[in-house]
Amino acid sequence: MRNDNRVDLFVVGADFYTGATRNGRLEDGWCDFTTLVEEPVAKGYFGRLLGTTWYLTDQVSTESLRSFEEHKRQSMWLSRQGSGVALIIVDGAKYATRPPGVLSPGVKFRCKREDDVVRVLKQREDLAENAMVISADGEVGSPLLSFLHEKYDPRLVTLVPPGLEIHDKGSVRIARQHLEQARLKHDPQVPWNAYLESKERGKLAGIWYERAQGEFGNLIKGFVQSVPTVEVPSLRQSNVLSDLSLGHRVGERVADILKTWKEDDRRLAHDRDCIDFIGRKLIAHAADAILAEGVQQCPPSTADAEQPEPEGLHCDFQRKYRRLPREVQNKICEMVDTLRLDPHLGWPQVKGLITSRHQIKELRFDAADGVWRVAFAFANGKAILLAADDKSGQSEKKFYARLIEKADRRFETHLASLSGRKH
Repeated sequence: MRNDNRVDLFVVGADFYTGATRNGRLEDGWCDFTTLVEEPVAKGYFGRLLGTTWYLTDQVSTESLRSFEEHKRQSMWLSRQGSGVALIIVDGAKYATRPPGVLSPGVKFRCKREDDVVRVLKQREDLAENAMVISADGEVGSPLLSFLHEKYDPRLVTLVPPGLEIHDKGSVRIARQHLEQARLKHDPQVPWNAYLESKERGKLAGIWYERAQGEFGNLIKGFVQSVPTVEVPSLRQSNVLSDLSLGHRVGERVADILKTWKEDDRRLAHDRDCIDFIGRKLIAHAADAILAEGVQQCPPSTADAEQPEPEGLHCDFQRKYRRLPREVQNKICEMVDTLRLDPHLGWPQVKGLITSRHQIKELRFDAADGVWRVAFAFANGKAILLAADDKSGQSEKKFYARLIEKADRRFETHLASLSGRKH
Protein backbone atom coordinates (compact mmCIF):
# COMPACT_ATOMS: atom_id res chain seq x y z
CA MET A 1 0.00 0.00 0.00
CA ARG A 2 1.02 3.58 -0.56
CA ASN A 3 1.59 6.12 2.15
CA ASP A 4 -1.70 6.89 3.96
CA ASN A 5 -1.32 10.57 3.07
CA ARG A 6 -2.27 9.94 -0.57
CA VAL A 7 -5.56 9.37 -2.33
CA ASP A 8 -6.12 7.93 -5.81
CA LEU A 9 -8.69 9.41 -8.19
CA PHE A 10 -10.77 7.21 -10.50
CA VAL A 11 -12.63 8.96 -13.34
CA VAL A 12 -15.57 7.40 -15.19
CA GLY A 13 -14.90 9.19 -18.47
CA ALA A 14 -18.44 9.16 -19.88
CA ASP A 15 -19.90 10.65 -16.70
CA PHE A 16 -17.17 13.28 -16.39
CA TYR A 17 -17.54 14.37 -20.03
CA THR A 18 -21.34 14.55 -19.80
CA GLY A 19 -21.37 16.62 -16.63
CA ALA A 20 -18.38 18.84 -17.37
CA THR A 21 -19.47 19.83 -20.88
CA ARG A 22 -23.21 20.21 -20.26
CA ASN A 23 -24.83 23.32 -21.73
CA GLY A 24 -22.08 23.69 -24.32
CA ARG A 25 -19.21 24.20 -21.86
CA LEU A 26 -16.83 21.98 -23.84
CA GLU A 27 -13.62 23.57 -22.60
CA ASP A 28 -14.45 22.77 -18.96
CA GLY A 29 -13.74 19.11 -19.68
CA TRP A 30 -10.12 19.79 -20.69
CA CYS A 31 -8.73 20.11 -17.20
CA ASP A 32 -5.82 19.28 -14.94
CA PHE A 33 -7.18 16.70 -12.50
CA THR A 34 -4.49 17.49 -9.94
CA THR A 35 -5.72 21.08 -9.80
CA LEU A 36 -9.36 20.01 -9.94
CA VAL A 37 -9.37 17.65 -6.96
CA GLU A 38 -6.21 18.37 -5.01
CA GLU A 39 -6.96 22.06 -4.78
CA PRO A 40 -9.47 22.66 -3.37
CA VAL A 41 -11.39 19.33 -3.21
CA ALA A 42 -8.79 16.73 -2.19
CA LYS A 43 -6.88 18.78 0.39
CA GLY A 44 -10.05 20.22 1.86
CA TYR A 45 -11.85 16.90 2.11
CA PHE A 46 -9.06 14.43 2.89
CA GLY A 47 -6.13 16.49 4.10
CA ARG A 48 -4.07 14.35 1.70
CA LEU A 49 -2.22 14.58 -1.59
CA LEU A 50 -3.43 13.23 -4.91
CA GLY A 51 -1.80 9.99 -6.01
CA THR A 52 -2.59 8.42 -9.40
CA THR A 53 -5.49 9.43 -11.62
CA TRP A 54 -7.11 6.44 -13.39
CA TYR A 55 -9.30 7.52 -16.31
CA LEU A 56 -11.69 4.84 -17.66
CA THR A 57 -13.52 5.22 -20.97
CA ASP A 58 -15.09 3.10 -23.71
CA GLN A 59 -13.37 3.40 -27.09
CA VAL A 60 -15.60 5.22 -29.57
CA SER A 61 -15.78 3.15 -32.74
CA THR A 62 -14.93 4.67 -36.10
CA GLU A 63 -18.39 3.41 -37.09
CA SER A 64 -20.22 5.15 -34.25
CA LEU A 65 -23.49 6.71 -35.39
CA ARG A 66 -24.00 9.09 -32.47
CA SER A 67 -22.12 12.02 -33.99
CA PHE A 68 -19.91 12.53 -37.04
CA GLU A 69 -16.16 12.42 -36.22
CA GLU A 70 -16.89 11.48 -32.60
CA HIS A 71 -13.97 9.02 -32.59
CA LYS A 72 -11.58 11.78 -33.72
CA ARG A 73 -12.74 14.10 -30.98
CA GLN A 74 -12.33 11.37 -28.38
CA SER A 75 -8.74 10.83 -29.56
CA MET A 76 -8.04 14.57 -29.15
CA TRP A 77 -9.75 14.57 -25.76
CA LEU A 78 -7.73 11.66 -24.41
CA SER A 79 -4.44 13.03 -25.71
CA ARG A 80 -4.95 16.10 -23.51
CA GLN A 81 -5.29 14.21 -20.24
CA GLY A 82 -1.59 14.52 -19.49
CA SER A 83 1.33 12.35 -18.42
CA GLY A 84 0.03 11.96 -14.86
CA VAL A 85 -3.14 10.15 -15.97
CA ALA A 86 -3.41 6.39 -16.52
CA LEU A 87 -5.79 5.95 -19.47
CA ILE A 88 -7.88 2.76 -19.40
CA ILE A 89 -9.67 2.15 -22.70
CA VAL A 90 -12.35 -0.54 -22.99
CA ASP A 91 -11.90 -1.51 -26.62
CA GLY A 92 -14.43 -4.30 -27.11
CA ALA A 93 -13.94 -6.53 -30.14
CA LYS A 94 -10.86 -4.65 -31.38
CA TYR A 95 -8.92 -5.50 -28.22
CA ALA A 96 -7.74 -8.77 -29.74
CA THR A 97 -5.87 -6.93 -32.49
CA ARG A 98 -4.11 -4.43 -30.21
CA PRO A 99 -1.55 -4.92 -27.44
CA PRO A 100 -3.02 -4.05 -24.01
CA GLY A 101 -0.14 -1.79 -22.99
CA VAL A 102 0.87 -1.10 -19.39
CA LEU A 103 -1.47 0.07 -16.65
CA SER A 104 0.59 3.09 -15.68
CA PRO A 105 0.32 6.92 -15.71
CA GLY A 106 0.88 8.45 -19.13
CA VAL A 107 0.15 5.17 -20.94
CA LYS A 108 -2.94 3.82 -22.69
CA PHE A 109 -4.02 0.46 -21.31
CA ARG A 110 -6.56 -1.36 -23.51
CA CYS A 111 -8.87 -4.14 -22.41
CA LYS A 112 -11.84 -5.94 -23.89
CA ARG A 113 -14.20 -5.50 -20.93
CA GLU A 114 -14.30 -3.42 -17.78
CA ASP A 115 -14.02 -6.62 -15.73
CA ASP A 116 -10.53 -7.12 -17.22
CA VAL A 117 -9.12 -3.92 -15.75
CA VAL A 118 -10.72 -4.69 -12.39
CA ARG A 119 -8.76 -7.96 -12.30
CA VAL A 120 -5.53 -6.05 -13.00
CA LEU A 121 -6.30 -3.42 -10.34
CA LYS A 122 -6.95 -6.12 -7.74
CA GLN A 123 -3.42 -7.45 -8.29
CA ARG A 124 -1.74 -4.08 -7.74
CA GLU A 125 -0.12 -3.39 -4.40
CA ASP A 126 0.53 0.31 -4.99
CA LEU A 127 -3.04 1.63 -4.85
CA ALA A 128 -3.61 4.34 -2.26
CA GLU A 129 -5.50 3.50 0.92
CA ASN A 130 -8.16 6.08 0.11
CA ALA A 131 -9.95 6.88 -3.14
CA MET A 132 -12.25 9.31 -4.88
CA VAL A 133 -14.30 8.57 -7.96
CA ILE A 134 -15.81 11.04 -10.43
CA SER A 135 -19.02 9.42 -11.59
CA ALA A 136 -22.77 9.85 -11.95
CA ASP A 137 -23.22 9.20 -8.24
CA GLY A 138 -21.83 5.68 -8.06
CA GLU A 139 -23.67 3.08 -10.14
CA VAL A 140 -22.67 0.03 -8.14
CA GLY A 141 -23.57 -2.30 -11.02
CA SER A 142 -20.46 -1.16 -12.91
CA PRO A 143 -17.53 -3.57 -12.35
CA LEU A 144 -15.15 -0.67 -11.56
CA LEU A 145 -17.52 1.06 -9.15
CA SER A 146 -18.42 -2.23 -7.46
CA PHE A 147 -14.70 -2.88 -6.97
CA LEU A 148 -14.14 0.60 -5.53
CA HIS A 149 -17.03 0.30 -3.08
CA GLU A 150 -15.88 -3.14 -2.02
CA LYS A 151 -12.25 -2.07 -1.53
CA TYR A 152 -12.59 1.44 -0.13
CA ASP A 153 -15.95 1.85 1.66
CA PRO A 154 -16.26 3.92 3.83
CA ARG A 155 -13.07 5.63 2.58
CA LEU A 156 -14.47 6.23 -0.94
CA VAL A 157 -15.84 9.65 -1.84
CA THR A 158 -17.94 10.15 -4.96
CA LEU A 159 -17.44 13.44 -6.80
CA VAL A 160 -20.39 14.35 -9.02
CA PRO A 161 -19.73 16.62 -12.04
CA PRO A 162 -21.86 19.74 -12.55
CA GLY A 163 -25.15 19.11 -14.31
CA LEU A 164 -25.58 15.56 -12.96
CA GLU A 165 -28.07 14.77 -10.21
CA ILE A 166 -26.84 13.83 -6.72
CA HIS A 167 -28.66 10.86 -5.17
CA ASP A 168 -26.30 9.94 -2.33
CA LYS A 169 -26.02 12.52 0.46
CA GLY A 170 -22.41 11.49 0.99
CA SER A 171 -21.40 12.61 -2.50
CA VAL A 172 -19.56 15.87 -3.17
CA ARG A 173 -20.49 18.23 -5.99
CA ILE A 174 -17.66 19.48 -8.20
CA ALA A 175 -18.26 23.21 -8.49
CA ARG A 176 -18.27 24.75 -11.95
CA GLN A 177 -15.72 27.31 -10.78
CA HIS A 178 -13.30 24.49 -9.89
CA LEU A 179 -13.51 23.19 -13.47
CA GLU A 180 -12.84 26.66 -14.80
CA GLN A 181 -9.82 27.06 -12.52
CA ALA A 182 -8.45 23.67 -13.61
CA ARG A 183 -8.71 24.27 -17.39
CA LEU A 184 -5.68 23.14 -19.33
CA LYS A 185 -3.74 25.70 -21.29
CA HIS A 186 -4.07 25.42 -25.06
CA ASP A 187 -1.61 22.98 -26.57
CA PRO A 188 -0.37 23.60 -30.14
CA GLN A 189 -0.05 19.83 -30.56
CA VAL A 190 -3.79 19.39 -29.96
CA PRO A 191 -5.38 22.76 -30.92
CA TRP A 192 -8.61 23.58 -29.13
CA ASN A 193 -9.92 25.16 -32.33
CA ALA A 194 -9.53 21.85 -34.16
CA TYR A 195 -11.73 20.20 -31.55
CA LEU A 196 -14.37 22.93 -31.87
CA GLU A 197 -14.31 22.74 -35.66
CA SER A 198 -14.87 18.98 -35.54
CA LYS A 199 -17.74 19.54 -33.10
CA GLU A 200 -19.35 21.98 -35.55
CA ARG A 201 -18.96 19.49 -38.39
CA GLY A 202 -20.67 16.91 -36.22
CA LYS A 203 -23.60 19.26 -35.58
CA LEU A 204 -23.94 20.09 -39.29
CA ALA A 205 -23.84 16.42 -40.30
CA GLY A 206 -26.58 15.79 -37.74
CA ILE A 207 -28.73 18.53 -39.25
CA TRP A 208 -28.23 17.10 -42.73
CA TYR A 209 -29.18 13.64 -41.49
CA GLU A 210 -32.43 14.93 -39.97
CA ARG A 211 -33.26 16.73 -43.21
CA ALA A 212 -32.45 13.67 -45.31
CA GLN A 213 -34.57 11.50 -43.01
CA GLY A 214 -37.52 13.82 -43.53
CA GLU A 215 -37.12 14.04 -47.30
CA PHE A 216 -36.42 10.44 -48.30
CA GLY A 217 -36.48 8.30 -45.16
CA ASN A 218 -39.30 6.16 -46.60
CA LEU A 219 -37.22 5.48 -49.70
CA ILE A 220 -34.32 4.23 -47.54
CA LYS A 221 -36.78 2.10 -45.61
CA GLY A 222 -37.78 0.44 -48.88
CA PHE A 223 -34.12 -0.21 -49.69
CA VAL A 224 -33.61 -1.85 -46.27
CA GLN A 225 -36.72 -4.00 -46.58
CA SER A 226 -35.33 -5.49 -49.77
CA VAL A 227 -32.24 -6.84 -48.00
CA PRO A 228 -32.56 -10.46 -46.76
CA THR A 229 -32.41 -10.36 -42.96
CA VAL A 230 -31.05 -12.85 -40.45
CA GLU A 231 -33.15 -15.26 -38.38
CA VAL A 232 -33.40 -12.94 -35.37
CA PRO A 233 -35.30 -9.74 -36.27
CA SER A 234 -33.53 -7.70 -33.57
CA LEU A 235 -30.24 -8.19 -35.45
CA ARG A 236 -31.59 -6.59 -38.65
CA GLN A 237 -29.63 -3.38 -38.07
CA SER A 238 -26.21 -5.06 -37.83
CA ASN A 239 -27.11 -7.23 -40.81
CA VAL A 240 -28.04 -4.39 -43.16
CA LEU A 241 -25.19 -2.14 -42.01
CA SER A 242 -22.75 -4.79 -43.18
CA ASP A 243 -24.38 -5.01 -46.63
CA LEU A 244 -21.91 -3.23 -48.93
CA SER A 245 -24.32 -2.98 -51.85
CA LEU A 246 -26.96 -1.28 -49.70
CA GLY A 247 -24.39 1.07 -48.21
CA HIS A 248 -23.18 2.13 -51.66
CA ARG A 249 -26.74 2.63 -52.91
CA VAL A 250 -27.77 4.81 -49.98
CA GLY A 251 -24.45 6.69 -50.01
CA GLU A 252 -24.94 7.68 -53.64
CA ARG A 253 -28.41 8.93 -52.82
CA VAL A 254 -27.05 11.04 -49.95
CA ALA A 255 -24.28 12.47 -52.15
CA ASP A 256 -26.82 13.45 -54.84
CA ILE A 257 -29.14 15.21 -52.42
CA LEU A 258 -26.31 17.12 -50.73
CA LYS A 259 -25.41 18.55 -54.13
CA THR A 260 -28.95 19.86 -54.64
CA TRP A 261 -29.08 21.56 -51.24
CA LYS A 262 -26.26 23.99 -52.15
CA GLU A 263 -24.91 24.02 -48.59
CA ASP A 264 -22.33 26.63 -47.54
CA ASP A 265 -19.87 24.00 -46.32
CA ARG A 266 -19.24 22.42 -49.72
CA ARG A 267 -16.08 20.69 -48.52
CA LEU A 268 -18.00 18.76 -45.87
CA ALA A 269 -20.84 18.05 -48.30
CA HIS A 270 -18.29 16.29 -50.57
CA ASP A 271 -16.55 14.52 -47.69
CA ARG A 272 -16.97 10.79 -48.29
CA ASP A 273 -16.77 10.05 -44.55
CA CYS A 274 -19.62 12.48 -43.89
CA ILE A 275 -21.72 11.00 -46.71
CA ASP A 276 -21.14 7.47 -45.41
CA PHE A 277 -21.99 8.54 -41.85
CA ILE A 278 -25.34 10.01 -42.91
CA GLY A 279 -26.07 6.96 -45.07
CA ARG A 280 -25.33 4.48 -42.28
CA LYS A 281 -27.43 6.48 -39.84
CA LEU A 282 -30.36 6.45 -42.29
CA ILE A 283 -30.02 2.68 -42.73
CA ALA A 284 -29.89 2.09 -38.97
CA HIS A 285 -32.98 4.25 -38.40
CA ALA A 286 -34.89 2.42 -41.12
CA ALA A 287 -33.94 -0.99 -39.69
CA ASP A 288 -35.11 0.04 -36.22
CA ALA A 289 -38.40 1.35 -37.63
CA ILE A 290 -39.03 -1.92 -39.49
CA LEU A 291 -38.33 -3.92 -36.33
CA ALA A 292 -40.70 -1.73 -34.27
CA GLU A 293 -43.47 -2.15 -36.85
CA GLY A 294 -42.95 -5.90 -36.86
CA VAL A 295 -43.39 -6.06 -33.08
CA GLN A 296 -46.60 -4.01 -33.24
CA GLN A 297 -48.12 -5.80 -36.22
CA CYS A 298 -47.47 -9.41 -35.14
CA PRO A 299 -50.95 -10.50 -33.92
CA PRO A 300 -50.98 -13.19 -31.24
CA SER A 301 -52.64 -16.43 -32.30
CA THR A 302 -53.47 -17.65 -28.78
CA ALA A 303 -54.02 -16.20 -25.34
CA ASP A 304 -50.62 -17.45 -24.21
CA ALA A 305 -48.94 -15.67 -27.12
CA GLU A 306 -50.23 -12.28 -25.96
CA GLN A 307 -47.26 -11.99 -23.60
CA PRO A 308 -43.93 -12.91 -25.24
CA GLU A 309 -41.85 -15.02 -22.87
CA PRO A 310 -38.15 -15.62 -23.48
CA GLU A 311 -36.42 -18.94 -23.13
CA GLY A 312 -34.74 -19.52 -19.75
CA LEU A 313 -37.25 -17.64 -17.55
CA HIS A 314 -36.79 -18.69 -13.90
CA CYS A 315 -40.07 -19.92 -12.36
CA ASP A 316 -39.84 -17.44 -9.44
CA PHE A 317 -39.36 -14.57 -11.88
CA GLN A 318 -42.21 -15.59 -14.18
CA ARG A 319 -45.02 -13.83 -12.27
CA LYS A 320 -43.08 -10.54 -12.08
CA TYR A 321 -42.15 -10.84 -15.77
CA ARG A 322 -45.80 -11.14 -16.79
CA ARG A 323 -46.60 -7.87 -15.01
CA LEU A 324 -43.86 -5.93 -16.82
CA PRO A 325 -44.83 -3.39 -19.51
CA ARG A 326 -45.11 -4.96 -22.95
CA GLU A 327 -42.29 -2.73 -24.24
CA VAL A 328 -39.99 -4.09 -21.54
CA GLN A 329 -41.00 -7.68 -22.30
CA ASN A 330 -40.27 -7.18 -25.99
CA LYS A 331 -36.87 -5.67 -25.22
CA ILE A 332 -35.95 -8.59 -22.94
CA CYS A 333 -36.93 -11.06 -25.67
CA GLU A 334 -34.80 -9.21 -28.24
CA MET A 335 -31.77 -9.13 -25.96
CA VAL A 336 -32.10 -12.81 -25.06
CA ASP A 337 -32.19 -13.64 -28.78
CA THR A 338 -29.02 -11.60 -29.27
CA LEU A 339 -27.41 -13.25 -26.23
CA ARG A 340 -28.21 -16.68 -27.64
CA LEU A 341 -26.19 -15.86 -30.77
CA ASP A 342 -23.41 -14.08 -28.85
CA PRO A 343 -23.00 -15.45 -25.29
CA HIS A 344 -19.96 -13.17 -24.83
CA LEU A 345 -21.96 -10.01 -25.47
CA GLY A 346 -20.44 -7.17 -23.44
CA TRP A 347 -20.86 -3.48 -22.63
CA PRO A 348 -23.11 -1.57 -23.03
CA GLN A 349 -25.76 -4.30 -23.27
CA VAL A 350 -24.26 -6.61 -20.62
CA LYS A 351 -22.21 -6.08 -17.45
CA GLY A 352 -21.00 -8.43 -14.76
CA LEU A 353 -22.10 -7.93 -11.13
CA ILE A 354 -18.84 -8.69 -9.35
CA THR A 355 -20.33 -8.79 -5.84
CA SER A 356 -22.48 -11.76 -6.86
CA ARG A 357 -21.66 -15.19 -5.46
CA HIS A 358 -22.38 -16.83 -8.83
CA GLN A 359 -21.01 -14.52 -11.56
CA ILE A 360 -24.44 -13.04 -12.16
CA LYS A 361 -24.59 -10.55 -15.03
CA GLU A 362 -27.16 -7.94 -16.03
CA LEU A 363 -28.89 -6.97 -19.26
CA ARG A 364 -29.03 -3.16 -19.51
CA PHE A 365 -31.57 -1.11 -21.46
CA ASP A 366 -34.03 1.78 -21.28
CA ALA A 367 -37.71 1.15 -22.02
CA ALA A 368 -41.17 2.33 -20.96
CA ASP A 369 -39.66 5.48 -19.37
CA GLY A 370 -37.48 3.31 -17.13
CA VAL A 371 -33.86 2.25 -16.70
CA TRP A 372 -34.05 -1.53 -16.63
CA ARG A 373 -31.63 -4.12 -15.32
CA VAL A 374 -32.26 -7.86 -15.82
CA ALA A 375 -30.13 -10.27 -13.78
CA PHE A 376 -29.14 -13.53 -15.46
CA ALA A 377 -26.55 -16.29 -15.30
CA PHE A 378 -25.46 -19.16 -17.51
CA ALA A 379 -26.12 -22.79 -16.57
CA ASN A 380 -25.19 -25.58 -18.97
CA GLY A 381 -24.59 -22.97 -21.67
CA LYS A 382 -28.09 -21.50 -21.33
CA ALA A 383 -28.96 -18.02 -20.02
CA ILE A 384 -31.33 -18.17 -17.01
CA LEU A 385 -33.28 -14.96 -16.38
CA LEU A 386 -33.51 -14.46 -12.62
CA ALA A 387 -34.88 -11.00 -11.76
CA ALA A 388 -35.55 -7.56 -13.22
CA ASP A 389 -36.40 -4.08 -12.01
CA ASP A 390 -36.40 -0.42 -12.99
CA LYS A 391 -33.58 1.33 -11.11
CA SER A 392 -34.58 4.90 -11.97
CA GLY A 393 -35.27 7.03 -8.90
CA GLN A 394 -33.75 4.50 -6.49
CA SER A 395 -30.59 4.41 -4.43
CA GLU A 396 -28.28 2.47 -6.73
CA LYS A 397 -26.36 0.85 -3.90
CA LYS A 398 -29.55 -0.50 -2.33
CA PHE A 399 -31.03 -1.37 -5.73
CA TYR A 400 -28.10 -3.59 -6.68
CA ALA A 401 -27.88 -5.14 -3.23
CA ARG A 402 -31.51 -6.30 -3.53
CA LEU A 403 -31.19 -7.37 -7.18
CA ILE A 404 -28.01 -9.39 -6.65
CA GLU A 405 -29.26 -11.08 -3.48
CA LYS A 406 -32.50 -12.12 -5.21
CA ALA A 407 -30.67 -13.32 -8.33
CA ASP A 408 -28.09 -15.30 -6.33
CA ARG A 409 -30.79 -16.99 -4.27
CA ARG A 410 -32.82 -17.95 -7.34
CA PHE A 411 -29.78 -19.21 -9.21
CA GLU A 412 -28.88 -21.42 -6.26
CA THR A 413 -32.35 -23.02 -6.37
CA HIS A 414 -31.96 -23.49 -10.10
CA LEU A 415 -28.59 -25.22 -9.66
CA ALA A 416 -30.09 -27.39 -6.92
CA SER A 417 -32.91 -28.44 -9.24
CA LEU A 418 -30.40 -29.36 -11.95
CA SER A 419 -28.44 -31.42 -9.45
CA GLY A 420 -31.63 -33.20 -8.35
CA ARG A 421 -32.45 -34.14 -11.92
CA LYS A 422 -29.04 -35.82 -12.28
CA HIS A 423 -29.60 -38.13 -9.35
